[in-house]
Amino acid sequence: MLAEIGITRKSVLKYALLPGILPRVSALAGSGFYNLALLVATVFNAVRILPDNHPYLRADSLGTYGLRHVIAEAANHIVPCRKNIDQIVVFFSILAAIVILVLQFILILIAVFISPARAATMPTTYSEFFVTRARAPETDLAFRALDMVFGVPDLFNSKESVGTPLQLALQSLFEFYSYGLLLVGFFIILYFVVTIVAETAQTGTPFGKRFNHAWTPIRLSVFFALLLPVTSGLNGGQMISLYAAKYGSGLATNGWLKFNEVLNSSEYLGKMETLYAKPNTPEMAYLYGYILLARTCLYAEGRAARRNIEAFVIYGPGPEDAKKLSETTASNVSEETEGGDIHIRFGEQDPILYKNRSGSVYPYCGEVVLKTSDMAEPGATKIQEGYYDLVKELWEGAFDIDKHAKNFSLKYSSVEPRIPETPIPDAKWKAETSKGIQEKAEKIIEDGLQAQRAGGNVDPDADMEILGWAGAGIWYNKIAQKNGALTTAAMNTPEPILMPSVMEWIKSEKVKQDKNVSASDTYSPSVSDNQLVEFEYPEDHDKARVLHQVSDFVMSEGIRQDDMASQTKLTGNIVIDAINLLFGTRGLFEMCENTDIHPLAQLASLGKTMVNNAIGMFGGSIFAGAAGGLAKLSEAYGAAGDTLFALASFFTAVASIGLLVGFLLFYVIPFLPFIYFFFAVSGWVKGLFEAMVGVPLWALAHLRIGGDGLPGEAAMSGYFLIFEIFIRPILIVFGLLASIAIFAAMVRVLNDIFYLVITNLSGQDPLSTTSCFSAPDGSGGIDPKTMFRGPLDEFFFTVIYAIIVYMIGMSCFKLIDNVPNHILRWMNAGVPAFNDKSSDPAEGLVKYMAVGGGRIGQQLQGGMKDMAGNLSGMFKKGEDG
Repeated sequence: MLAEIGITRKSVLKYALLPGILPRVSALAGSGFYNLALLVATVFNAVRILPDNHPYLRADSLGTYGLRHVIAEAANHIVPCRKNIDQIVVFFSILAAIVILVLQFILILIAVFISPARAATMPTTYSEFFVTRARAPETDLAFRALDMVFGVPDLFNSKESVGTPLQLALQSLFEFYSYGLLLVGFFIILYFVVTIVAETAQTGTPFGKRFNHAWTPIRLSVFFALLLPVTSGLNGGQMISLYAAKYGSGLATNGWLKFNEVLNSSEYLGKMETLYAKPNTPEMAYLYGYILLARTCLYAEGRAARRNIEAFVIYGPGPEDAKKLSETTASNVSEETEGGDIHIRFGEQDPILYKNRSGSVYPYCGEVVLKTSDMAEPGATKIQEGYYDLVKELWEGAFDIDKHAKNFSLKYSSVEPRIPETPIPDAKWKAETSKGIQEKAEKIIEDGLQAQRAGGNVDPDADMEILGWAGAGIWYNKIAQKNGALTTAAMNTPEPILMPSVMEWIKSEKVKQDKNVSASDTYSPSVSDNQLVEFEYPEDHDKARVLHQVSDFVMSEGIRQDDMASQTKLTGNIVIDAINLLFGTRGLFEMCENTDIHPLAQLASLGKTMVNNAIGMFGGSIFAGAAGGLAKLSEAYGAAGDTLFALASFFTAVASIGLLVGFLLFYVIPFLPFIYFFFAVSGWVKGLFEAMVGVPLWALAHLRIGGDGLPGEAAMSGYFLIFEIFIRPILIVFGLLASIAIFAAMVRVLNDIFYLVITNLSGQDPLSTTSCFSAPDGSGGIDPKTMFRGPLDEFFFTVIYAIIVYMIGMSCFKLIDNVPNHILRWMNAGVPAFNDKSSDPAEGLVKYMAVGGGRIGQQLQGGMKDMAGNLSGMFKKGEDG
């Protein structure tokens, strides 16, 4: 009985348990719009679009049709002709009103679901979306490029001049091209006129059965609008293409600036401390040995020759251009040298005796130079000042260097007073001093790193405001630039360029008599036949004896005495020594201390170190080749010459690989985003030029008498290409951001798991080790120093690591092209532009880089052999003469 009145178990449960929201929404939407549909139908009836007896006008049919049915029925009743112009105006007015009503509802929903804070930051006007809001549109790179190519006045308004002869000639060609295709269009129109007449006669239907009465007249109007030149020789379709490019560029620039505004309010690429990697700490233990020699020389010169030796900072040639080291500060010296190299000379000043010497100071006890790098970077400045203060601190007696220097003089000098039993430092003091200096160097670099993080700016705000979206690709390599400056400053350690003058004299005299002098005997005052070197002044014998004892002490048992000494000291194995020279102390594995650093900063720091060291190795190989050429002059030392040639070839080969890997890490990978982005921008410009040539053909495609819609089947592709010109700029920006984010994530993951590959190769349990070989959750166990990778492993693992990172970069940065090239498939548009099939621009760069690197190495080896041969021939001719 209940079922007869519509009450069922299902209806009871639905009424009791369900809130009934959807039925209420449906009833609300449907009931109100039924009356709106009747109202619109009445309006259409008033202008004779719908007849008086139409079902939609009867009250009993209310609710059986909707608004879309009324619009569709009215469209079928409209006949496009001049006498029905009033019906057409009313129809499109109502259609526009409905569209505006729908947009109003959409805006209401947006206002409801978007937070007020977010809504306040979003654009609210047409110009805020599509008109570029850069500081100076005349400097916008995209607008400048378009003005340089097309030169249309008062369109892009960049600073580039328009109306050049080439641009005027191109515009004239476009105009000629448009009129030529317009003539072709007339022939097509005549063909359709004949076709319509023939089909009318055949079928008896006016205009034939294929003729679309609604769209054919509109298509004919669009054809003339697109093809007739309107300004500067360009037709309407070409101007549409240019405006699509302008507004698309404005959308991309405004979106890019909005992205920057939001990120810059927090951190741009992350916290500032993640954008700078800590450079490898170079070997600094040598410095205590040199300062000990110079300080001992001070006492030896004072005892033997009564000279007043002091440390001077040399600024220029005159005596007024030399200031005592004790009276200067690092910042004042940097200002005086105006960012140039700093020369610290240990000697005696006399404006009369040494007037031809810089600063009127003779370097009796040597000279040190501090090479400066990019002093505009706060971190580089801090490191250079730290090195300066370290030299000053050591000269003034830190680590008891002054006491031990005086003791060496008292023990080994023959000048009274002398105390032969005076104690001199032992190996333990040397180990502690070298370790202390290395710790100070690490502290200097850490202070420089913190200064760079505090004051180094990598935010591209100004550039982004000036250059627009097309300049988005230039900032990514700023991280490499800043890290490169920091690494170069760390590598520019104090460099001794002169030993004490007595030692320089010994070296020159011994080379004259014995070209095969070992490093340990270079400064020994005796020659091969146990005779003493002859000096200009008798007192130099005493100074030479004292300084030789200091030199032997410094050179004995290596420099570093800590647990890591096997990684850096000379081993006697040429392969290991060469790779140690290339990588420094820890090479790739210093990256384990920078796990939270941006991957590009890590790669740039390692790459810059390898480039600097490889260049130094090239210099060593050239020197070895030249020495080999000189040794070949003598029959006795011919074998030594062949050995030096082999050494030069080996150093060149290792340096070539190191230079190639360093170049890849420091220059190529940070440069890849710019390369892809630059070619993506140029591809967009090429696509626009394609549109300028293709638009007249697109206009011809509108000349169809059949098919539905304005474009028909033939002209639809042109609309997608115009839209592609408009949307491609912001898609390129999306591709850049996607590539940066994915590359950083993948390299960071690689850094986290690379330890596993290394430890697996070593046959060790990764959970039982620490440092670079520890698992993230490892508790430690084996001291990492017992597992420290040898230089050979460092070399090959670094090469493999660089290759992997390069492959990751290539796959990620290709998104800059792939995103705009393939994104329109989401609109079912398969129309490729010129840039879609362009070749990969970075593949050629790396290929040529590899070929060039190999040729450089071959040319260096060949050049050294030629130089050695020329030297031999030159000296032989001199002997024969």
